[in-house]
Amino acid sequence: MLWCIMTKVVEWRSVRLVKHLIQDLAPFPGRLAITWRVSVLTALVAAVAMLLQTPEVAVSCYLVTFVMKPDGSASVMLAMTLTFVITIVIVIATILTVLTIGSPGLRLLMMATVSFTMLYIGSASKLGPTGAVVALIVADILSLIYTASSGQIITDGLRFAWEMVALPMMMIVVFNILLGRSTVAILHDNLLRRLVAVRDELSVPSETSSQSLRELLRRGNAEPLAKLKFVRMFKLVSNKRAARIADDITASYQLLLATSEMDPEEDSANRQTLLSHVSRVIHDLKAGRAPPAPPPLSDSSMPANSAAYRALAAIAGEEHPPYRSGSSSPFFANDALTNPEHVRYALKTTAAAMTCYILYAGIDWDGIHTAMITCYVVSLRTTGETIQKLGMRILGCLIGAALGLLSIVFLIPHMHSIGHLMLLVFAGTFIAAWIANGGERSSYAGIQVGLAFFLCVLQGFAPGIDLELARDRTIGILLGNTVMYLVATRIWPIGTEHALRTNLSKALKELATLASVPIPAREQAAALAAEIGGSIGSMEKSFSLAPLEPASVRPAESLRGTLRFIADEAEMLNRQIYLAQSDIPGVGERLTKLADQVDGRYLARSRDGGAIEEKQPPQPDGSPLNPIDARIARMEVLMRAVNP
Repeated sequence: MLWCIMTKVVEWRSVRLVKHLIQDLAPFPGRLAITWRVSVLTALVAAVAMLLQTPEVAVSCYLVTFVMKPDGSASVMLAMTLTFVITIVIVIATILTVLTIGSPGLRLLMMATVSFTMLYIGSASKLGPTGAVVALIVADILSLIYTASSGQIITDGLRFAWEMVALPMMMIVVFNILLGRSTVAILHDNLLRRLVAVRDELSVPSETSSQSLRELLRRGNAEPLAKLKFVRMFKLVSNKRAARIADDITASYQLLLATSEMDPEEDSANRQTLLSHVSRVIHDLKAGRAPPAPPPLSDSSMPANSAAYRALAAIAGEEHPPYRSGSSSPFFANDALTNPEHVRYALKTTAAAMTCYILYAGIDWDGIHTAMITCYVVSLRTTGETIQKLGMRILGCLIGAALGLLSIVFLIPHMHSIGHLMLLVFAGTFIAAWIANGGERSSYAGIQVGLAFFLCVLQGFAPGIDLELARDRTIGILLGNTVMYLVATRIWPIGTEHALRTNLSKALKELATLASVPIPAREQAAALAAEIGGSIGSMEKSFSLAPLEPASVRPAESLRGTLRFIADEAEMLNRQIYLAQSDIPGVGERLTKLADQVDGRYLARSRDGGAIEEKQPPQPDGSPLNPIDARIARMEVLMRAVNP
């Protein structure tokens, strides 16, 4: 009996894995566009690097896969920023190297110091993963500098920096100016995607259409607004057109909010009117025509339908009160100096990389120097992310190494021109880029496929045919993954609880701010509602990672249930408060108090799993009938159950 149950569980998990794999590899709009662009540019970078005999061609090709984004403007900006930052850092590091030339211990300390600094800045600021890439480049270049004679250090250090980093970055800039995908076109597609989701929900409401709508709401407006900044920065359109795009972003989110609150059984006539108009707007936008104004609704229209009508009118370009802009965040996080997790992340990744460096340098096995590179490539903030991505990284490494070894054995011996090499790099990169630009589950595997393939095939200044070198580099990649996993799970394991608390508290405080906006002006605060949706959406990833964490840092099921319930209630409150027709006294104060409780230590004692049961509390006796007040009351009851 037990054997049958275990067999069914394995079969169910296998079927689910296959479904996820099919979903992650399935084509979607824009996937082929970014894949062929990355592949072509990587092949060009490999050819130019071979001709100019730049060092670490494989790293240059990896940088292309990291920096290239679907948005051409974002790729250009990231390439320019990375070139500027790495140049400044390398100049400073080279000067320090001259001062420490006679002391290996000081040189190692300098490598670790630069690595820690860039990783810390990346963790505590908007620099993000770029900080790890800068640390990777600096560590790799400094390791090359230390093999040079003293008279060559300055010239070699600067030359390595510019040849390995600046060359692919400059090619990225030129390529995207000529062949990059337009940021304006991507924003146009984003508007269409939202309208299609609204149409599907209005026509035949289903679990699938509701889930699509919910996912778009949880993404918020951060990504399209970031793209709009590039549109304005590079003057891709006129100021008037940029303002119209900004309105489209906010109005389309307002339309999503309104649609998610509609009752399919009520106001069916106006609902049908909205459906017909949304379908027409989609058709006109695809044909390149300006969307028409919506037809008037009946006087008995529900608040959600009326809000949807005004959103469609704004998309059509009709006059409307200006939308309020959302809050702006500083470059450095508010907790950059107070949150120890930033320091711990930088220390752990640096320790793993320096351990690999000392290991391969100590045993004089330079072939596995890819272990140090891998530590920076796979470094992740939380333990749950590390464990979740470990299998995908190893799988990607093995696939990339297999592609590289097969190429060395069967293809490279028959290559006689640079064109043949470009075709090989194009093919390998196409596979890696296709995987990397899929779902989040497969993106890490795609990065590892590319890294392993480049390191095996691109050996020196010609196509590699050394199987021993390919073997050593693959061993180095696997070693780096292993060391990074051990460090992440054994030293200061970082759990997801802090992220869950922070995002939920932020959402509740933003809800309090939204509730404080006067009713006549609240509809123009759709940007704030989008920020709330984005904060709640950020929690979903943390919820999925929590079960993978070690018991020492994993929040108990009771605590996760409490946070999830409050998050679900906050998500529904977002649209109810936004569409409310009257103010409810005291809502802002109650939400602010809940936010302080969630962000504090009130829930800490439930980690043992015995403090509360994971269940939705009943509505307290005597609570108001108003849906908004009732939801807040349910959250307050749950908080009292956790903190008697």
